[in-house]
Amino acid sequence: MSFVGQFKGQLPLPKIDAKYGCQLFCLREKQDHPQLLATNRHISCAGLELETLEWRDRALSGTSRVVPNDLYTLYIHEPQEFAHRGYELSVAGGDAKTVRREGNIIEIDVQCRDENTLHWKIRYN
Repeated sequence: MSFVGQFKGQLPLPKIDAKYGCQLFCLREKQDHPQLLATNRHISCAGLELETLEWRDRALSGTSRVVPNDLYTLYIHEPQEFAHRGYELSVAGGDAKTVRREGNIIEIDVQCRDENTLHWKIRYN
């Protein structure tokens, strides 16, 4: 997955990768707080496995139906005012393995356990 950027009006389409011959875009309305952009679980970018998603009290949290023992990745967009303040990550039903940042996008890899449900929460300072 790659972040194409923000746009208003018309989406500037990048060149199609000849290896795949197609493109998939997940469009989200920009929020003034951190938001889930997508996951690696399904072509719908979290449309099928996400059971709950909430922003409350400076925390983004969700419940996802996952494949036991699989790697699950959350793609989160952080507005500039959140990106440098830091956060605490908690996960029930899995173990956070890797966190990567590229600009205002963080990718969080979670190794799921034997359970079918993953509860995750990112609390911002």
